[in-house]
Amino acid sequence: SKISGEKTRTEEANEKSNGEEPVPLTENTIEIDYLGQQVPDSIPVVFAPGLISTAADESSFEININGREMIFAREGKIMLVTKSDSGWSGPEIAPFSGQYVDAECCYSPDGMKIFFASRRSLPGAGGTLNTWVSGRQDNSWSQPAPLDSPFYEKTVHAVSIASSGNIYCSGIDRFVFSNGVYANRSQLQPVIDGSHPFIAPDESILLFCAPARDRRDTDIYLSRQQEGTWSIPEPLPEHINTTGMESNPFISPDGRFLFFIRNYDVYWTDLKNLKL
Repeated sequence: SKISGEKTRTEEANEKSNGEEPVPLTENTIEIDYLGQQVPDSIPVVFAPGLISTAADESSFEININGREMIFAREGKIMLVTKSDSGWSGPEIAPFSGQYVDAECCYSPDGMKIFFASRRSLPGAGGTLNTWVSGRQDNSWSQPAPLDSPFYEKTVHAVSIASSGNIYCSGIDRFVFSNGVYANRSQLQPVIDGSHPFIAPDESILLFCAPARDRRDTDIYLSRQQEGTWSIPEPLPEHINTTGMESNPFISPDGRFLFFIRNYDVYWTDLKNLKL
Protein backbone atom coordinates (compact mmCIF):
# COMPACT_ATOMS: atom_id res chain seq x y z
CA SER A 1 0.00 0.00 0.00
CA LYS A 2 1.01 3.60 -0.54
CA ILE A 3 2.09 5.63 2.47
CA SER A 4 0.73 9.17 2.55
CA GLY A 5 3.13 11.48 0.75
CA GLU A 6 5.07 8.57 -0.73
CA LYS A 7 5.43 8.27 -4.52
CA THR A 8 4.02 5.18 -6.20
CA ARG A 9 6.46 2.78 -7.83
CA THR A 10 5.62 4.14 -11.25
CA GLU A 11 5.93 7.78 -10.18
CA GLU A 12 9.27 7.10 -8.53
CA ALA A 13 10.56 5.16 -11.54
CA ASN A 14 9.48 7.68 -14.16
CA GLU A 15 8.90 11.10 -12.58
CA LYS A 16 9.73 13.97 -14.90
CA SER A 17 9.20 17.66 -14.25
CA ASN A 18 6.76 19.58 -16.45
CA GLY A 19 8.49 21.71 -19.04
CA GLU A 20 11.68 19.66 -18.97
CA GLU A 21 13.71 20.08 -22.15
CA PRO A 22 13.73 16.87 -24.21
CA VAL A 23 17.00 15.03 -24.56
CA PRO A 24 18.20 15.44 -28.16
CA LEU A 25 18.89 12.43 -30.37
CA THR A 26 22.61 13.20 -30.53
CA GLU A 27 24.72 13.95 -27.44
CA ASN A 28 28.09 14.97 -28.87
CA THR A 29 29.67 15.42 -25.43
CA ILE A 30 29.31 11.72 -24.58
CA GLU A 31 32.49 9.67 -24.85
CA ILE A 32 32.11 5.95 -25.50
CA ASP A 33 35.04 3.70 -26.40
CA TYR A 34 32.85 0.75 -27.54
CA LEU A 35 34.97 -1.87 -25.78
CA GLY A 36 37.90 -0.97 -28.02
CA GLN A 37 36.17 -2.48 -31.06
CA GLN A 38 37.06 -1.27 -34.54
CA VAL A 39 34.22 1.01 -35.56
CA PRO A 40 32.17 -0.09 -38.58
CA ASP A 41 31.38 1.81 -41.75
CA SER A 42 27.98 1.66 -43.42
CA ILE A 43 28.01 -2.16 -43.63
CA PRO A 44 26.81 -3.70 -40.35
CA VAL A 45 29.20 -6.00 -38.52
CA VAL A 46 28.90 -8.14 -35.41
CA PHE A 47 29.62 -6.17 -32.24
CA ALA A 48 32.22 -7.57 -29.83
CA PRO A 49 32.17 -11.19 -31.08
CA GLY A 50 32.90 -13.68 -28.34
CA LEU A 51 32.16 -11.12 -25.62
CA ILE A 52 28.74 -9.60 -26.34
CA SER A 53 27.76 -11.62 -29.42
CA THR A 54 28.27 -15.32 -28.73
CA ALA A 55 26.85 -18.72 -29.63
CA ALA A 56 24.10 -17.99 -27.11
CA ASP A 57 21.05 -15.90 -28.03
CA GLU A 58 21.48 -12.16 -27.36
CA SER A 59 18.97 -9.35 -27.70
CA SER A 60 18.00 -5.87 -26.45
CA PHE A 61 21.46 -4.31 -26.45
CA GLU A 62 21.77 -0.73 -25.16
CA ILE A 63 24.44 1.65 -23.87
CA ASN A 64 23.98 3.85 -20.82
CA ILE A 65 24.17 7.59 -21.52
CA ASN A 66 27.12 7.76 -19.10
CA GLY A 67 29.12 5.69 -21.63
CA ARG A 68 30.35 3.37 -18.88
CA GLU A 69 27.80 0.57 -18.92
CA MET A 70 26.14 -1.69 -21.48
CA ILE A 71 23.12 -3.91 -21.04
CA PHE A 72 21.64 -6.77 -23.02
CA ALA A 73 19.59 -9.93 -22.60
CA ARG A 74 21.09 -13.40 -22.94
CA GLU A 75 18.91 -16.49 -22.72
CA GLY A 76 16.54 -15.30 -20.00
CA LYS A 77 19.01 -13.16 -18.04
CA ILE A 78 19.85 -9.45 -18.03
CA MET A 79 23.58 -8.94 -18.52
CA LEU A 80 25.72 -5.90 -17.68
CA VAL A 81 29.17 -4.85 -18.87
CA THR A 82 30.66 -2.02 -16.81
CA LYS A 83 33.70 0.20 -17.11
CA SER A 84 35.96 1.06 -14.18
CA ASP A 85 39.33 2.76 -13.93
CA SER A 86 40.93 -0.57 -14.80
CA GLY A 87 38.82 -1.11 -17.93
CA TRP A 88 35.71 -2.99 -18.99
CA SER A 89 34.37 -5.99 -17.11
CA GLY A 90 33.15 -9.11 -18.82
CA PRO A 91 29.38 -9.64 -19.05
CA GLU A 92 27.88 -10.28 -15.62
CA ILE A 93 24.32 -11.11 -14.62
CA ALA A 94 22.58 -8.01 -13.30
CA PRO A 95 22.06 -8.12 -9.51
CA PHE A 96 18.28 -8.25 -9.98
CA SER A 97 18.31 -11.00 -12.62
CA GLY A 98 19.18 -14.68 -12.89
CA GLN A 99 16.35 -16.25 -10.88
CA TYR A 100 13.47 -15.66 -13.29
CA VAL A 101 13.07 -15.36 -17.06
CA ASP A 102 14.02 -11.75 -17.84
CA ALA A 103 14.41 -10.02 -21.20
CA GLU A 104 13.71 -6.87 -23.28
CA CYS A 105 15.78 -4.45 -21.22
CA CYS A 106 16.38 -0.74 -21.75
CA TYR A 107 17.70 2.32 -19.93
CA SER A 108 15.76 5.43 -19.06
CA PRO A 109 17.08 8.47 -20.99
CA ASP A 110 19.01 9.70 -17.94
CA GLY A 111 20.60 6.28 -17.44
CA MET A 112 19.40 6.01 -13.84
CA LYS A 113 16.82 3.27 -14.34
CA ILE A 114 16.61 -0.08 -16.11
CA PHE A 115 13.28 -1.30 -17.45
CA PHE A 116 12.87 -4.95 -18.41
CA ALA A 117 10.25 -7.61 -19.04
CA SER A 118 10.03 -10.50 -16.62
CA ARG A 119 7.95 -13.58 -15.97
CA ARG A 120 8.43 -13.31 -12.22
CA SER A 121 5.21 -13.58 -10.20
CA LEU A 122 3.02 -10.48 -10.04
CA PRO A 123 -0.33 -11.10 -8.29
CA GLY A 124 -3.19 -9.24 -9.91
CA ALA A 125 -1.44 -8.77 -13.24
CA GLY A 126 -3.35 -9.39 -16.45
CA GLY A 127 -0.56 -11.47 -17.99
CA THR A 128 2.51 -13.50 -17.09
CA LEU A 129 4.99 -11.11 -18.76
CA ASN A 130 5.23 -7.70 -17.10
CA THR A 131 7.51 -4.67 -17.02
CA TRP A 132 9.72 -4.10 -13.98
CA VAL A 133 12.13 -1.29 -13.13
CA SER A 134 15.38 -1.13 -11.17
CA GLY A 135 16.99 2.12 -10.02
CA ARG A 136 20.64 3.09 -9.72
CA GLN A 137 21.80 2.43 -6.17
CA ASP A 138 25.32 3.62 -5.38
CA ASN A 139 27.44 1.73 -7.92
CA SER A 140 24.91 -1.03 -8.46
CA TRP A 141 21.21 -1.56 -9.19
CA SER A 142 18.30 -1.96 -6.77
CA GLN A 143 15.90 -4.85 -6.54
CA PRO A 144 13.16 -4.15 -9.07
CA ALA A 145 9.54 -3.15 -8.61
CA PRO A 146 6.74 -3.66 -11.13
CA LEU A 147 5.23 -0.74 -12.95
CA ASP A 148 1.84 0.12 -11.48
CA SER A 149 -1.51 0.64 -13.15
CA PRO A 150 -2.18 1.06 -16.04
CA PHE A 151 0.76 -1.16 -16.99
CA TYR A 152 -0.10 -4.56 -15.57
CA GLU A 153 -3.79 -4.82 -16.55
CA LYS A 154 -2.59 -6.21 -19.87
CA THR A 155 0.79 -7.44 -21.04
CA VAL A 156 3.20 -4.55 -21.64
CA HIS A 157 6.70 -5.42 -22.75
CA ALA A 158 9.69 -4.29 -24.82
CA VAL A 159 9.38 -0.70 -23.66
CA SER A 160 11.34 2.38 -24.73
CA ILE A 161 11.21 5.62 -22.76
CA ALA A 162 11.31 9.20 -24.06
CA SER A 163 12.75 12.09 -22.07
CA SER A 164 9.19 13.33 -21.52
CA GLY A 165 8.52 10.13 -19.55
CA ASN A 166 6.23 8.76 -22.29
CA ILE A 167 6.57 5.00 -22.60
CA TYR A 168 6.32 3.18 -25.94
CA CYS A 169 5.86 -0.58 -26.07
CA SER A 170 5.35 -3.48 -28.43
CA GLY A 171 2.11 -2.91 -30.18
CA ILE A 172 3.16 -0.15 -31.17
CA ASP A 173 1.38 1.74 -28.33
CA ARG A 174 2.17 4.65 -26.04
CA PHE A 175 1.51 5.60 -22.42
CA VAL A 176 1.55 9.40 -22.14
CA PHE A 177 3.06 10.81 -18.92
CA SER A 178 1.54 14.08 -17.69
CA ASN A 179 1.35 15.78 -14.29
CA GLY A 180 2.93 12.80 -12.56
CA VAL A 181 0.59 10.11 -13.87
CA TYR A 182 0.28 7.87 -16.91
CA ALA A 183 -2.72 7.84 -19.21
CA ASN A 184 -4.11 4.54 -20.43
CA ARG A 185 -2.50 2.78 -23.35
CA SER A 186 -3.20 4.50 -26.68
CA GLN A 187 -2.35 3.87 -30.32
CA LEU A 188 -0.28 6.22 -32.43
CA GLN A 189 -1.90 8.21 -35.19
CA PRO A 190 -2.02 6.83 -37.77
CA VAL A 191 -1.87 3.37 -36.23
CA ILE A 192 1.49 1.63 -36.44
CA ASP A 193 1.80 -2.12 -35.89
CA GLY A 194 5.09 -3.69 -34.84
CA SER A 195 7.23 -4.60 -31.86
CA HIS A 196 10.44 -3.80 -29.95
CA PRO A 197 10.40 -0.03 -30.47
CA PHE A 198 13.18 2.48 -29.96
CA ILE A 199 11.90 6.01 -29.43
CA ALA A 200 14.31 8.92 -29.80
CA PRO A 201 14.55 10.86 -26.53
CA ASP A 202 12.88 13.87 -28.20
CA GLU A 203 10.26 11.59 -29.85
CA SER A 204 11.19 12.79 -33.33
CA ILE A 205 11.73 9.30 -34.74
CA LEU A 206 10.55 5.79 -33.97
CA LEU A 207 12.39 2.63 -34.98
CA PHE A 208 10.75 -0.77 -34.58
CA CYS A 209 10.60 -4.23 -36.10
CA ALA A 210 7.76 -5.77 -38.08
CA PRO A 211 7.30 -8.51 -40.69
CA ALA A 212 9.18 -7.90 -43.93
CA ARG A 213 6.96 -6.81 -46.80
CA ASP A 214 8.01 -9.55 -49.21
CA ARG A 215 9.58 -12.21 -46.96
CA ARG A 216 8.75 -14.25 -43.88
CA ASP A 217 11.39 -12.66 -41.65
CA THR A 218 11.36 -9.36 -39.69
CA ASP A 219 12.84 -6.01 -40.71
CA ILE A 220 13.47 -2.68 -39.01
CA TYR A 221 11.23 0.26 -39.94
CA LEU A 222 11.40 4.02 -39.40
CA SER A 223 8.59 6.50 -38.76
CA ARG A 224 8.95 10.25 -38.11
CA GLN A 225 6.71 12.40 -35.95
CA GLN A 226 5.59 15.89 -36.93
CA GLU A 227 3.10 17.75 -34.77
CA GLY A 228 1.66 14.56 -33.30
CA THR A 229 1.27 12.70 -36.59
CA TRP A 230 3.50 9.78 -37.55
CA SER A 231 4.72 9.15 -41.09
CA ILE A 232 4.03 5.90 -42.93
CA PRO A 233 6.77 3.50 -41.76
CA GLU A 234 9.52 2.77 -44.26
CA PRO A 235 11.97 -0.14 -44.03
CA LEU A 236 15.63 0.66 -43.49
CA PRO A 237 17.94 -0.02 -46.46
CA GLU A 238 18.80 -3.52 -47.64
CA HIS A 239 22.24 -3.50 -46.05
CA ILE A 240 20.39 -3.31 -42.70
CA ASN A 241 17.36 -5.45 -43.53
CA THR A 242 18.43 -8.81 -44.94
CA THR A 243 16.81 -12.21 -45.26
CA GLY A 244 17.74 -12.68 -41.61
CA MET A 245 15.69 -11.65 -38.57
CA GLU A 246 16.39 -7.99 -37.70
CA SER A 247 14.95 -6.46 -34.52
CA ASN A 248 15.73 -4.46 -31.36
CA PRO A 249 17.01 -1.22 -32.93
CA PHE A 250 18.93 1.20 -30.69
CA ILE A 251 20.80 4.42 -31.47
CA SER A 252 23.93 4.99 -29.39
CA PRO A 253 23.73 7.94 -26.95
CA ASP A 254 26.37 9.86 -28.94
CA GLY A 255 24.25 9.52 -32.09
CA ARG A 256 27.01 7.78 -34.06
CA PHE A 257 25.83 4.21 -34.46
CA LEU A 258 22.76 2.09 -34.98
CA PHE A 259 22.77 -1.16 -33.03
CA PHE A 260 20.31 -3.95 -33.74
CA ILE A 261 19.83 -7.68 -33.41
CA ARG A 262 20.24 -9.99 -36.39
CA ASN A 263 19.64 -13.68 -35.83
CA TYR A 264 20.27 -13.24 -32.09
CA ASP A 265 23.63 -11.48 -32.42
CA VAL A 266 24.31 -7.78 -31.84
CA TYR A 267 25.25 -5.80 -34.97
CA TRP A 268 26.26 -2.18 -35.37
CA THR A 269 26.67 0.25 -38.26
CA ASP A 270 27.63 3.86 -38.82
CA LEU A 271 24.65 6.22 -38.94
CA LYS A 272 26.19 8.77 -41.31
CA ASN A 273 24.62 7.34 -44.46
CA LEU A 274 21.24 6.40 -42.99
CA LYS A 275 19.93 10.00 -42.75
CA LEU A 276 17.81 9.37 -39.70
